[in-house]
Amino acid sequence: MSSWTLVPLAQPPKLDRDRLYIFAGTADRLVLPDQALALAKHWQVPIQWYQGAHLTFRNEAVVRGHIEAAMQRAGWPVSAQVGAAPQEDWS
Repeated sequence: MSSWTLVPLAQPPKLDRDRLYIFAGTADRLVLPDQALALAKHWQVPIQWYQGAHLTFRNEAVVRGHIEAAMQRAGWPVSAQVGAAPQEDWS
């Protein structure tokens, strides 16, 4: 069995800086604030902070706006459903 470790701070990003985005939750316990700060420093980009945890970003308007802006700058279509929780069909 082979294994590898991804270490984003060990190499330069493959995308141009204007296509790099970081959003981070102040209560995230999986990706700690220090890790987001280190990546932002390495990439030389700002962080969009939100008051939430790792899995709560979908409920954060500031994060949805951040994602929508990134999609628009990339020329991707932006749907009203960006960041919305998926709808389950229980029928």
